[in-house]
Amino acid sequence: MTSSKTFSSIFKLAIKWAANSDIKQFGGDIEKYMGLYHDKPNANDLMLYFQQVINWVEATFPKYDALMKGLDWGHIYETFKDKKDIDTDALQKELERLWMDDDVTHKAGAYEYVLGGEEKLLNIRKFTPAMAKAAYTRQQGICPDCGN
Repeated sequence: MTSSKTFSSIFKLAIKWAANSDIKQFGGDIEKYMGLYHDKPNANDLMLYFQQVINWVEATFPKYDALMKGLDWGHIYETFKDKKDIDTDALQKELERLWMDDDVTHKAGAYEYVLGGEEKLLNIRKFTPAMAKAAYTRQQGICPDCGN
């Protein structure tokens, strides 16, 4: 049984996703979306859309991780729902590799990255040439990991 507070949160999220799903019609404007559908006798279409998004997420990323919480799955679903032949095992392996990479500073961004390859989603830590030179000098040209 879902508490009314939890249901309310889910409903708000479903409305947000639905309002964003058709950018041309609603432009993400929740009030405009609600105004268009305020006289409907129920929210079945909205809840079906929400379930569709959740089912896609669960099928695409069968292993739940806390990093999934709070992502805009409605946007991710709308962007990649038509992508065919997704290898869920390969996605999971790539996610785990990215999560272990210290240079990836936005671990949750890996979900959308593995589907589309947009590197900015990972917020990769990059060093300027001056930073690299300073580190090289500080370490006297010796790698702290391997000693070479």
